[in-house]
Amino acid sequence: MEYQSQPLHINDQSSVFNKIVDDLVNELYIFERKTLRFIYVNRRACENAGYTFDELLRLTPIDLTPEYEKAQFESLLLSLENSNKEKIEFETTYRRQDGSLYPVEVHIQLTEYQSKEAFVAVVLDLTEHKLSYQRLQEKEQRLAAILNNAAECIINIDSQGLITALNPATEQIFGYSEKEIVGKNITILMPPPSKEKHDEYLSHYLSTGEKKIIGIGREVLGLRKDGSTFPIEISIGEVITDKEPSFTGIIRDISERKQAEQELRQHEDEKRHSQERFDRLSRVSAVGELAATVAHEINQPLAAIGTYAAIANRMINNEQPDILDIQSVLGKINEQAQRASKVIHNLRSLINKHEIQHKPVDINDLVRKIIDISSPKTRSRNIDVEFYPIKPTPPIECDSIGIQQVILNLINNAIDAMDATDVSQRKIVIGISQKTANTLTISVRDFGKGIAENDRDKMLSPFYTTKADGMGIGLSISRSIMEAHRGALSFNEEMTNGSEFIITLPLSPGS
Repeated sequence: MEYQSQPLHINDQSSVFNKIVDDLVNELYIFERKTLRFIYVNRRACENAGYTFDELLRLTPIDLTPEYEKAQFESLLLSLENSNKEKIEFETTYRRQDGSLYPVEVHIQLTEYQSKEAFVAVVLDLTEHKLSYQRLQEKEQRLAAILNNAAECIINIDSQGLITALNPATEQIFGYSEKEIVGKNITILMPPPSKEKHDEYLSHYLSTGEKKIIGIGREVLGLRKDGSTFPIEISIGEVITDKEPSFTGIIRDISERKQAEQELRQHEDEKRHSQERFDRLSRVSAVGELAATVAHEINQPLAAIGTYAAIANRMINNEQPDILDIQSVLGKINEQAQRASKVIHNLRSLINKHEIQHKPVDINDLVRKIIDISSPKTRSRNIDVEFYPIKPTPPIECDSIGIQQVILNLINNAIDAMDATDVSQRKIVIGISQKTANTLTISVRDFGKGIAENDRDKMLSPFYTTKADGMGIGLSISRSIMEAHRGALSFNEEMTNGSEFIITLPLSPGS
């Protein structure tokens, strides 16, 4: 801090002069040349040093400056007297009356006061200045630590594209030392065609202000010293100062991220292929499990058609056939034919390959259709089916064919599990409920033999089965279908009387 002053000749003791001196923002001390005792101090000096006016008049500068002995201070003053300097300036530490210290900058001139030679000292309190400087230093140190320890490259270039500064990460990632690239064009780190376009782009931006990269960021290729290229993510910002514009770029090596993305894509492809294989297995399994259902379900309407056809034939051969009765019988034949057609359509939709499509469905209707498809098999085994729908019906988006496959598989398993159950106890209970705000559950319970303790850990594993003629893929495929819906398939481990399997489905967003 520089203090400008002119030589003082203090002879005027007017009130105007005293007011000006007292109102100075800096401390002012006048002390005798020989004794060094203060003969005048202003208000600011009293306030900052913590003394009264009279107390200070009994002191000398030596009492306020612990860094100086009397001989040292007198030698300092002597240098002012023996030279042509108008003043001397130095920094030291002042001590207040309470013992606290504060940094100061002292300006001393030789003058006259009350017709005597004296020294006048103007003292600037540097406390705030020192604190600001300290804060600035700490900020610079923190910034340097950030730059030096950052994992990303940080590079500064001027308006010509020349590198002016860089951090250690830049050296490590690109393979250049600081000496090798400071002063070089930033294009040294770029492969073609980016290299050829950069200077043209920079010049275009400086003349037009049109941004293509600055303030936007993008993914490009970087060029190492060894000639290898690698993917980088770059963000560039303009540094605005009074001088010519400069630019700071933050560069992140995204090689690992790109590798992870590639591996993720491969994993997703493998997962999709696996899902397709599971779907094929699911359809093969469904064909085997539904063969009996298809035969039984179609056999009933076919038998009825044969019976009604024989009746109609007899009616036609009567001497006076009743046309209305014949039409009634033909109508029943048509009903049975429609029933058989509906059965074939519903079962084929379960077996045929289809694209997975998540669409809004009425979950109650979906379950009812599967119960209806399974009804011939449950009736033939004397199994009652109880269904408890959810009210009101919540919004669900799912692949209805896939969910139908899962529920049908659970119902078929429940039917098979009750082969040894007393006929009076054979029952399947299906319920839909909302256990949480975001999920819906469908439970399928039977009253069969239950799940043995040693089977529970492997129950949902591929190719594990407790059936003599089972393939062991039904539950595993069902679990895969549920996972594809971001849901789950589980079973109630606490169930002791029979078994209970639970389907968990996410509700539609916003429900």
